[in-house]
Amino acid sequence: MRIPQSGTVFVSVNDPDKTKILPAIRKLVELGFAIKATGGTQSFFESKGLPVTVINKVLEGRPHVVDALKNGEINLVFNTTDGAQALADSSSIRRAALTLKVPYYTTMAGAAAAAQAIAPLPAGSLDSPPLQPYSSCFPAARTLHFLTLTHPLPPTPLITPPSPSSRPPSPPPA
Repeated sequence: MRIPQSGTVFVSVNDPDKTKILPAIRKLVELGFAIKATGGTQSFFESKGLPVTVINKVLEGRPHVVDALKNGEINLVFNTTDGAQALADSSSIRRAALTLKVPYYTTMAGAAAAAQAIAPLPAGSLDSPPLQPYSSCFPAARTLHFLTLTHPLPPTPLITPPSPSSRPPSPPPA
């Protein structure tokens, strides 16, 4: 399962989480993601100036969110529940997301982390530079690397613990 760099995010969160998820959704909109949300969540986001398309819950009839998942129209899911009924209602969404390998987050911390992880991806900031330019700072590391390549190290540890006879005596008990 890979975090998408573009596409559509489905959002359905309980009332206490609506304000908490707002920064993550704003960030995803800035990155070019489209947002689909259930009625209450969509109304909240629109009142905050975000472009959001409404999508039906499964119980509200077709076309609904599971249909959109199966059609490949949703690339990321943020869904929190409150209570047993909401948890039962979202089980078909969870099942479809997992079956179709669509990333699915059920906590505000997870949603925020996903949005933060997506932000640097288009910029390519996850590339790491090669270590070779830094080896000039550590000549011993270069030598060790050379020795390791030409003379494999024995299977013994590099640092051997001192033998019991070479340890200093213990202080007398108080």
